[in-house]
Amino acid sequence: MLVGQVEQWIRPVAFVFGILVVVVAIGHLTLPSTGRTLGAELRIALVPSGEAQVSRLDPFLVATNMRPGGRVARGGVTVTNTSGTTLAFRVRGRPSARDLDKIVRLDVSAGGETLHRGTLAALRSWASRSFTLESGARKRISLRVWLPSSVTGGYRGRIEDVNLELKPEVPAT
Repeated sequence: MLVGQVEQWIRPVAFVFGILVVVVAIGHLTLPSTGRTLGAELRIALVPSGEAQVSRLDPFLVATNMRPGGRVARGGVTVTNTSGTTLAFRVRGRPSARDLDKIVRLDVSAGGETLHRGTLAALRSWASRSFTLESGARKRISLRVWLPSSVTGGYRGRIEDVNLELKPEVPAT
């Protein structure tokens, strides 16, 4: 008889104890507030084409906690012309979202020559300038990315991946 009374008493106590354990665990799993808002994050990778090989397939530029007027993020990747002829290459960007299109600024250059200077939105179209590579030659593509100090919002907690694409063309003679 005593065993039956203990079982009736233990089950509710164990249930309440289990709930308390879960509540405490959740409380410890949440991140403490730092009082600061998150900045934007941008990851940029270059997609190889059939005529070009790239030195790395993972993002070559990762800009974290981007804030207006903050530091400029830099990165670069090397492109090799694997075709049997001299080619000119144009670039464009394919962002995963449009959240940062009008506020992120980029400078894209190849071998020191500027291919694009402007917004991420403008980079959705093929750059008007190209870079030329002879068969087997290589050139470094460099990027600078930042948020201008004039930006007032729309960047907090935004994360975007951008795939840079190459468009090979036969150069005009």
